[in-house]
Order: sequence, then C-alpha cells, then structure tokens
Amino acid sequence: MAKEPKKLIANNKKVYHDYFLLEKYEAAIVLKSLKDFLSRDFTPVFRLIEQSSKVFLYGTGTLQRAVAQEMRRVFLAGDEYFYVVEGVDETAALTGALTQDDLLFVFSLKGQSDNATTLARNLKARNVPFIAVTSYLDNDIAHLADESILVGTESLPIGSGHSYEVLDAYFLLVSILFLKYSEYKRSHR
Repeated sequence: MAKEPKKLIANNKKVYHDYFLLEKYEAAIVLKSLKDFLSRDFTPVFRLIEQSSKVFLYGTGTLQRAVAQEMRRVFLAGDEYFYVVEGVDETAALTGALTQDDLLFVFSLKGQSDNATTLARNLKARNVPFIAVTSYLDNDIAHLADESILVGTESLPIGSGHSYEVLDAYFLLVSILFLKYSEYKRSHR
C-alpha cells in the first residue's frame, strides 16, 4: 500500500515523481516477488540439486552471469559447491562432459537466445537435467527444462519515454532458494 507523500515534497514535481517511483519499486516489485517466491514449493528443484553429483550455473548475459556468480557465492555458505560456466565456448565443451548425474541451471531473461536454446536441446538429447530460470514462462528453454522457475520482472517509466526493467527479483530468488534449500536439508536429515 502506497504511503501519502509528505506535503513538503508534494509541491516539487520531480521529487514527487521519484517518491512514487520508489514506492512502486518497493511495493509492486520487491514485495510482490518476495511473496511469490516464499509461497512457491521448490521441492522438485531441491531434489534435483540433492541428487546431482555436480551443479553448474550458466547465465546467458551479463546480468544472468552475475546471478549465477551470486548463487555460487550464497550456496557456498551452506557447503554447496556450484560451478559457474563463464561463456558460450565453455558451454560447448561442457555439454559433452555433462552426465545424467549432473545438473545445470540456465539463467536467461527471455529464454529465447540461440545459444541457450541450442544448449537446452543438447542437454535434453543427452538426458542431462537442467533448470530454466527465466522471466517468461512460455519459451523454448522453459519447455525443454526438467524444472522451470519464472521470475517476475517489471518495467518502470523513468521519464522522457524511457523505462527501466527492474531485474532485482533474480537476486532475490537466489536468496530465497538458498534459505528454503537450507530448511529443506534440515527437515530431510
């Protein structure tokens, strides 16, 4: 629920706009994503992690690689060792080495990039389990994946006809996955 702006800033149009932009960011994006992730049952994802001999993380772009790096860092705190695949050349080499005992997380915004789609098809053909993490549910990678995690994103107007796509939910997902996985491990000992 948005708060009423203080009267002091109500007369300044730019500050007033910025206030509501931040309110929308907090209420519509961060809290919505948090509630969504907390209400989801990630048990199938956790089972795949638990059953895997090695877990690999691949991001299709700059942001997605940063999310993969963050997931590796966060899960390390729980004694889970994940490997980040740094680029397209590595995915080509890795695909032949992966087995049915491994798991790959594929982070993509839209799930439509040619490299990621080719990777997903190759993994599927070799029966290598993978999890798609995308902001669109209806995409090639999500359809091919063993599990798919949808991450809601939202665009905010920032003026002059421009908008900003807020992608913080990807990082929030990593934290929620880690906390829920830690709880899952404690309850399944």
